Amino acid sequence: MPERGHRSFVALGESLRTKLLAVVLLCVVAPVLGMGIYLLQRNEEILGEKVRETLSNHLFRKTTQVEEWILERHREASRWAASFIVSEGVESLTRRGADGERIRLDLRDYLESVLGHYQVYESLFIVDLKGEVVSGTREERLEDWGRAAITAGPPLRDPILSPLRRSEYLGRPTLLILSPIQSRLETTLGYLVLRVDLRELESLLGTPPGDLAPSFWLLDDKGQILVKAGQVVERPGLEAFPGPLPPEDAEMTPASEGILAGLGPTVYGVRRLGRLEGAHLAALVPAAAAYRPLVDSRTRLLRAGIPMAVVVFALTFLAARQMLRP
Repeated sequence: MPERGHRSFVALGESLRTKLLAVVLLCVVAPVLGMGIYLLQRNEEILGEKVRETLSNHLFRKTTQVEEWILERHREASRWAASFIVSEGVESLTRRGADGERIRLDLRDYLESVLGHYQVYESLFIVDLKGEVVSGTREERLEDWGRAAITAGPPLRDPILSPLRRSEYLGRPTLLILSPIQSRLETTLGYLVLRVDLRELESLLGTPPGDLAPSFWLLDDKGQILVKAGQVVERPGLEAFPGPLPPEDAEMTPASEGILAGLGPTVYGVRRLGRLEGAHLAALVPAAAAYRPLVDSRTRLLRAGIPMAVVVFALTFLAARQMLRP
């Protein structure tokens, strides 16, 4: 009987010890884990809002820079096209008996002097109303899509920016600015064409320094890619952007997270460009890079939480064993 009573007492002690351990773990570890999960979820929400806000700010600033860049190009084109040397020279070529060769040389000298002070252009040239080259800083030819821009309708009154397209003449992508040359009677005589150095555009759309720096993509009116991650694509206008464009009545799509074809989980936003008709600017950040601080927080929590849980469990076990030993 004493032996059986002793065994019953030992079994009762083990049962109480197990129950006490379970209660302590439930009362201590469970709230800690619950609080950790809540903090991680809240951290993810706050970080997501910060990521979207930062991306929208980057997109707004870059859109402003691009529009100012385009406006400056239009101003330069208008100023040079209105130059007395250009307007008088082109008008003189329409007169009979004019020394056409000398006039073309004078126009070339003027354009070369202008080009020498502006690295944003690779060449300047003048075309007549049919798109035929009159004079230029080098041997040039107006592409068919550039010719269509000045011959498809009435003469232009203001400078325009051509689509970014591949030039079969150059064998690479190019971008043109066409500005009308007008006489003293305000009739259009021809067009000054500025061929933009695309390295300047790539530099403008390069990834900015700093944390959460997005890559910028330039899209046309149909959402086809012109510049991808700050680099002009080999054949602009053939590959579609994998995300949605802003609706017609909206200026931009709110920055959001989604899975883009070929890119995976991405945080992105798209904004319409006001001074480039129909064009859009997109900013993209891989979700893994955007939420890296959250991953780091989880890693730190696991590194600190697991040893802490083991210590709590061990102390609880020892305390229960000591308390129940009598």
